[in-house]
Amino acid sequence: MRCPVCQEEMVEQDFGGVKVDICKDGCKGIWFDWSELSKLDEENEGFGNALKEALDYPRANDEDRGQINCPKCGIPLHAHSCTLSY
Repeated sequence: MRCPVCQEEMVEQDFGGVKVDICKDGCKGIWFDWSELSKLDEENEGFGNALKEALDYPRANDEDRGQINCPKCGIPLHAHSCTLSY
């Protein structure tokens, strides 16, 4: 699957039995399919370096970036903001 932000090929990684896609060679984004995020809780998430890299990587979330579409079905994605601490 190609990253919806930078178009690099994403790699699948297993985090406590939940397989998610990581943009390892690009923007460090993490793609969760439907309900994958809810399967991970703080005690078992095990993201370690992948999550730290994603949070530390400079974002390209400027207004000039344009619409990002789902890499699986093509529908437009909506922005989601959250505050995470690690």
